[in-house]
Amino acid sequence: MLHRCKEGMAALAVALVACSSSSRPVGEPGAPPLPSRRELPVLADVDGLARWADRELAGLPSAVIGVVDRDGVRWSHGAGARDARGGAPPDARSVYRIGSITKVLTGVAVLQQRDRGTLTLDEPVGTRVPELASRLAGVTIRNLVTHTSGIPSVGDASAPYWQQTPPSEAAMLRALDTPLDFAPGTVEAYSNAGMALAGLVAARAAGAPWRTLLQQDVLTPLGMTTAVWDRGAVPVDRLAIGVGEDGTIDPPHWQLGTFEPAGGLYASLDDLAGVARLALGAFPSVLAPASLAESLADGPLPGAVGVAWQVGTVEGAPLVGHTGSTGDYSSSLIVVPGSNLAVVVLGAGPDADRLDCVAKALVRAAVRKAPLGSCIAEPLAAEAVAAATIAVERLLALAVAHDEAAIRAAFTPDFLIAIPPAQIGSVLDAVASQLGACDRFELLGARDGVTRATLHCASGPAGIGFAVEDAAPHRFTALRFE
Repeated sequence: MLHRCKEGMAALAVALVACSSSSRPVGEPGAPPLPSRRELPVLADVDGLARWADRELAGLPSAVIGVVDRDGVRWSHGAGARDARGGAPPDARSVYRIGSITKVLTGVAVLQQRDRGTLTLDEPVGTRVPELASRLAGVTIRNLVTHTSGIPSVGDASAPYWQQTPPSEAAMLRALDTPLDFAPGTVEAYSNAGMALAGLVAARAAGAPWRTLLQQDVLTPLGMTTAVWDRGAVPVDRLAIGVGEDGTIDPPHWQLGTFEPAGGLYASLDDLAGVARLALGAFPSVLAPASLAESLADGPLPGAVGVAWQVGTVEGAPLVGHTGSTGDYSSSLIVVPGSNLAVVVLGAGPDADRLDCVAKALVRAAVRKAPLGSCIAEPLAAEAVAAATIAVERLLALAVAHDEAAIRAAFTPDFLIAIPPAQIGSVLDAVASQLGACDRFELLGARDGVTRATLHCASGPAGIGFAVEDAAPHRFTALRFE
């Protein structure tokens, strides 16, 4: 997702109204042969699936959810009202702001330029952005698209894309003329500024304005006919009305300016079906099969990241995905290439975590051929509240000051085998620099075995998902900044 400061800054973990069908083509010539089409058991009872979606999405101003395969949209359903003030539900053509899912398209644009020979992923960013050559010494284009650059997520915050004055290219470059949070390639820490810079690099390599480049090379070939950059370009009867974190209906939309490659696009579920189908191999002329496979694979750098995609597994099967949030809109896209399956959820309001949980629940049910799970938060028992409180208070203290002994006291041995104390310390430093001081927190309950909380920090609220030991000393077994 895209958030002013908090979004996706680090991932510490041990260890997705009506039924519709798509009129999209099966896939362009040259696409790998489709597997034998089989009906998804999860779609055997679309009425029951719609009831499940209504229950799981209840309380959101509006949301639309859909199942996609390489043919297109297999099923979609709208909940709430497209206009948060009331009226008809949204549908697959309703347009939301998709936030950081935009980054996936930026990654495609970078790989296209690489394949055309205009850049290489391992060249220094300074060769394309000489204005920052000294400051970004050691940072490669690959670091930008894998969140391993060390560039703070908002730079020095002097070019605020979350306001109503769009930052210019010069303003963004000034904001990025600030010390790195860590040595390039040593830690994965989410960076909106880094991905925005990747878009600028692709545009300079192509010799075209960013919007023109993406429209011609990515959006139009993928059939994303209603995807636009400006709210005013969305037909009034298509725009889903956003709702801010404070409940304000239709708050002013962020003007991202040169940060648009990190999260500025507006799109519908039908549009995002094109992105899903790309990941499922339906568009080899947009991204060659070898480059697509590269983009979806976890590379050698830290973190579970492909080229812009987040990488994971479900029931042992590889999946890729991304979430998005701009404070007033949220989104989730999850693709399971081996199962010819993707799930898209778009919503109004700031609860990206909930939308992502719903997307994952539907993906798990489809892959397992099992009943649908629930993302409705369960209240914590008194013992769980006590354990979570101890763990989160310890985390807030670590964000202020930490050494190896303190980190070892906060995380289980298994966690520390997967992520060494030095790496955790680097991530905590990056998080602290972006969030500022966090003086309190609120436990929200548990979903899918993960306890969630909101940290109240100087830069705004930040979400975490975690699990802790039942017994003292209640160390973290899993932790994710959301």
